Amino acid sequence: MAATLMDRLLEVAGQQRGYLVPADAEAVDVNPVELRKLAARGRLNRVAHGVYRFPTFPNRPGDELMEAVAWTGKRGVIAGATALAVRELCDVNPGRIEMAVPPTYRPRKKGGDLYWFLVERLGPGDVEIVDDIPVVIPAVAIAEAIDEHVDPALIDQAITTARRRGELTTKDEARLRQRVRNATVHGWRANTLEEPR
Repeated sequence: MAATLMDRLLEVAGQQRGYLVPADAEAVDVNPVELRKLAARGRLNRVAHGVYRFPTFPNRPGDELMEAVAWTGKRGVIAGATALAVRELCDVNPGRIEMAVPPTYRPRKKGGDLYWFLVERLGPGDVEIVDDIPVVIPAVAIAEAIDEHVDPALIDQAITTARRRGELTTKDEARLRQRVRNATVHGWRANTLEEPR
């Protein structure tokens, strides 16, 4: 028996907390226009420009992170201090959702006011799925947080936690601690996302 349009969309959405973007529809041979039609009939909720969600999926903590990733057309991944919080590596509480995006990414939609973009090239080994959400690995998240001038005490907590869990190698730990020392020498001001003066 052939899968219905809804079955194909649900299969994709089930791996993304119920969210869909037009590229997801195309990936399962569904015309993206169908997403708008399903939203008009109440079968999907339109949550942002080009982002839809099945209303039958239960809301879970962290859904706003998957929505942010979907808002970028799934080109962004959770990064920096937000990734540290998702991974519970330290007691950081970022005010915005930080995402790493490729250099070619250009946001063209309204609605991204709560997002902070870190433009960088990531390899396939730099991203893992954490609770259905693409998140940079601990070594990358900590390096990004250092570059963002997150409080050194929180960085130390993140390095220590990641090392204890086996998520950092000895070499990664040494490299990150050296990066903290270099940042401190160059005028790092804690608790800010501003550049040092």
